[in-house]
Amino acid sequence: MFAVRSGNVMPEKHIQLAIALKSITGSKKVITILNRLGYCISCNAVEELETELVIASSKPGKLLPEGLKSASYLRTGLAFDNYDRFVETSSGKGTMHDTNGIVYQDRLAWLSEEDGDDDQDNEDGSSENAMERRGRRRRAMEPILRIIEPYKKKMITNFMAAIDDLRRHKHCQTLNAARILDFAWMLCLSAGVHDTPMWVGWNANLSQCRIAELPMQKICYLPQINESPTSTAVVQETMKIAKQIAEECCQEYISVTYDLAIAKIAFAIQGEDPSYNNLFIQLGSFHILLSFFKGIGKLIADSGGPFVLTETRILAQGRKAS
Repeated sequence: MFAVRSGNVMPEKHIQLAIALKSITGSKKVITILNRLGYCISCNAVEELETELVIASSKPGKLLPEGLKSASYLRTGLAFDNYDRFVETSSGKGTMHDTNGIVYQDRLAWLSEEDGDDDQDNEDGSSENAMERRGRRRRAMEPILRIIEPYKKKMITNFMAAIDDLRRHKHCQTLNAARILDFAWMLCLSAGVHDTPMWVGWNANLSQCRIAELPMQKICYLPQINESPTSTAVVQETMKIAKQIAEECCQEYISVTYDLAIAKIAFAIQGEDPSYNNLFIQLGSFHILLSFFKGIGKLIADSGGPFVLTETRILAQGRKAS
């Protein structure tokens, strides 16, 4: 394809190899050597592609990245976390802690990529203008800085729902389905069904069946925020971004994933400002698992079991902590 098109169309391998080498090594000389051998594109072409990606992801007035569709029938969500690449430390302190966000959206089999490109071209102008915009070669850009408004309100510390809150008495369909599956597992155990796994294996097999039915998703980056993600103003800004993307996708609610430190601030802001009630704030699976293990450890520590094990010399002193 590269030879037939006189070098105008690059194979996917040429592009990805050059971008990966620039990201990993940061060496222009390595890319130049491989480019002269015909294995990848030039370093200048990589810089042009990276610049176009940044420009496409930082369009003024619209936050939904290019390539994603403004459609309510496509499930869309966001996730925010800190970005510490190349500045990791053993303790986690002293890093830059910039804020990065991603948007993920379902990709349906009957929906082609060209449909999404047509929508983007219609919103930005005619298709001819879009081709002219893509034809320009740029290796530098003036960054569009997003003004982050300071958070001046006093955050509430108790953002959990009260005991008599009506929302605590709501039962969702997902919970009812989980109870039915748990009851089916107990019936299989009591009936002595052969090869019935334990509870974890039972749910793992069911999860694999559900994952096979889920559609693939497309992930795009949001413009980077050059401030700490645990800043109250930055957390409020990420919530504003989530609200705007929900409006652009014509969705009444949208899911936003944070880590524990950011989610605590987001919950407090949401409890203070009802305009963010359409955001479903959740933790990532890693932090949920950590909280689960912490709860189990708390139960074990308060049960007296470690004391019994050490006093009976089944477990040596100092081993219970590990």
